[in-house]
Amino acid sequence: MNGGVVAWKSSKQDTIIDSTTDAEYIAAFKAAKEVVWMKNYIQELDVVLSIANP
Repeated sequence: MNGGVVAWKSSKQDTIIDSTTDAEYIAAFKAAKEVVWMKNYIQELDVVLSIANP
């Protein structure tokens, strides 16, 4: 928030994938789940969100 890092994670994927594209889809899906969780968490805290255009 305020232009800083909100979350960071590094982990080994649980599944074996033959394609780098499939691996990227899995990583994107997990990242999207994290974003949805974080959005819901912030809403539960009643924090007012404001997005500044770069």
